[in-house]
Amino acid sequence: MKNPDLELPGTFVAVADARSFASSGVRTGRSQAAVSQQMHRLETLVGVPLFRKNGRNKLLTPGALQLLSPARELLRISDDAVQSVVNGAKAGVLRIGSPQNVSNTFLPPVLARIAR
Repeated sequence: MKNPDLELPGTFVAVADARSFASSGVRTGRSQAAVSQQMHRLETLVGVPLFRKNGRNKLLTPGALQLLSPARELLRISDDAVQSVVNGAKAGVLRIGSPQNVSNTFLPPVLARIAR
């Protein structure tokens, strides 16, 4: 099986939590049709049905229940990795030595751009 991008597990977890394609679409900023297409792609990737209808709600199949915990873990690891990089970037110290004329003219706009 090819590894899915993180949008599929993210949408899958949103559907599992909301029990609805439409409600999860609101949470993820996607249309109900886009959520439905993503879940169809995920079902194709894993080779088992993940949902069954119960009125307007989506119930998780046994295969979906087996996938839910690893999907949440994938998302957590991804979030932790991004946060680690963000925190590392903020934790650095920048020391610049320059002559007086450079620090008064050229350096302020350069540092402002770096800060942005």
